[in-house]
Amino acid sequence: MGKCLNTVSSVALNLTLSLPLFAQRQMGILIQGKTVTAEISAGEKHLYQITLEKDRFAHLNILQKGVDVKVVTYDANGKIAGDFDSPNYTSGPESAALYSSGKGIYILEIQAQSTDREHASYELTLDRVSPKAVQPEGKIDELMAAFDSNQSPGASVAVVSGGRLLFEKGYGMANLEHGIPLRATTPLHVASVTKSFTNYCIFLLEKQGKLKLDDDIRKYVPEVPDFGYKISLRHLAEHSSGMRDYAALRGMARYEIDTREMFFKMLARQHDLNFIPGENCDYSNTGCVLLAEVIQRVSGKSYSRFVKENIFDPLGMNASTVQDDQSMILPGVADSYDRTVDGPKKMYVLGSLVGGTGIISNARDMAIWANHLLHPKDDADIVAKMSTPGKLNDGTRTTFGPGLMVSDHKGHLEIGHSGATGGFKAHVGIFPDDDLAVIVLANTNDIYSRPVARQIAELYFNAPPKRTRPALVSVVPANAVEDPKPAWDKSTLKLVEYTGKYYSDEAATTYSFELIGGQLVIRPGYLSDMTLTPQSRDTFQGAFGGIVEFVRAHDGKVLGCKFTFPRMKNLFFKKLAGGS
Repeated sequence: MGKCLNTVSSVALNLTLSLPLFAQRQMGILIQGKTVTAEISAGEKHLYQITLEKDRFAHLNILQKGVDVKVVTYDANGKIAGDFDSPNYTSGPESAALYSSGKGIYILEIQAQSTDREHASYELTLDRVSPKAVQPEGKIDELMAAFDSNQSPGASVAVVSGGRLLFEKGYGMANLEHGIPLRATTPLHVASVTKSFTNYCIFLLEKQGKLKLDDDIRKYVPEVPDFGYKISLRHLAEHSSGMRDYAALRGMARYEIDTREMFFKMLARQHDLNFIPGENCDYSNTGCVLLAEVIQRVSGKSYSRFVKENIFDPLGMNASTVQDDQSMILPGVADSYDRTVDGPKKMYVLGSLVGGTGIISNARDMAIWANHLLHPKDDADIVAKMSTPGKLNDGTRTTFGPGLMVSDHKGHLEIGHSGATGGFKAHVGIFPDDDLAVIVLANTNDIYSRPVARQIAELYFNAPPKRTRPALVSVVPANAVEDPKPAWDKSTLKLVEYTGKYYSDEAATTYSFELIGGQLVIRPGYLSDMTLTPQSRDTFQGAFGGIVEFVRAHDGKVLGCKFTFPRMKNLFFKKLAGGS
């Protein structure tokens, strides 16, 4: 596509020169419906002008081709109006919006955060300029404009307040192959929002006198290894058990852990925890899988049946189900997609593990669930417990309640949960002091469902906010990076002594460490190679913030290494004999 740029007026140029922006490349004025194609390098910034009348909404699409861009918008006075950065990294669409308060020249800044090729580029289109919405319904349409297309996957939205469904609508497509629109009644995977249902069931069983939240998990599931510390059901519910996330272990193991049998085989291999139970907190899917197992063993019913009989049926959530068999026929369920530079690509949800995920529902049913959490009637005690922040051994409160995350958004208390799996994204945000709930369910990988739900909630907030409980204290994540190591002489580093094959009994897998191009590289079979960057003697940085720390014997010989990644700490790999 060709460029379509007008000469920059002296007014626009003077405006941009007055902005506190540096290393900018002036690109001209954008014209609605015309696409601009431009190459960009990492660290470079491109600046565009958009002339808008008073009270206008402008929407822009950016197609990233080998570059991860962040978009910053400025109002007619040169002040930052907003910033936009989707999870698409260096490939696929990015979108941005501008809202004019008066007639003038508005600024769009394209920042290249990183590139993955020499000639990275993007395509930029000002695809919509329209009168700014006044009512909340129209403003939600503006927020969802990036997904409101018959060529794109999308999302469904529902808003509940005062016991009434105030808004529900679908955007984009549920199935691109067959041209099926996504509606508020379209079922989608709600991913980790399932955890709220799992914990609710645990509290129901406690209310029936069949278990106690402070019971040891091994009382009900003796297959859990004895790590030397009591791990209670409460620890599992509040993500303070210290147990490694099976999803993180799956990534290290190089094979799927998608059935109950595979899960328990992996669990039996574990020797260590991330931390002593109750000493810290770190999100772990392992906990709710075990809680689902407890539900089944204590109730004598399958997880899916228990949830149906005790939640779905009583509340009238008739479109909701649990996928506990990946071969199940699921009528009407949306497909999921990854929006790439080459267009949407299908993604898949595989597996039959339930508890941490597994529920399929639609926006309308989730609105019923959210309204129940706002007005729980006979189960008010359960909702109160679920929305009580967890407490660590030292008394510190965390943001993890047993089944509901507890946080503050602009002075408004929020309880709820988010989820993501196989291209599906979900968030159920509940604001008790505002008698408000917002549901966002999506079948596209490039949406941040929680921020979108919060933006929608802001349209309905009471002002000023009411506070019914004190602010929470932040907790240092279990995998937080420690203080920097002392300075060291890099010339003494001998990478060859780290090479060889390493085996982890806990992950049941072997990695090869090799020297390639003067760098230490992990070659984990069919997965992508990982280049390690030395941070100090025996400590290396890997991808996604991972740390690899080598362990030596008293004589200095390398014995093995420990991997620390998000949700998994100190997974040991032993160096095999013959490695050099």
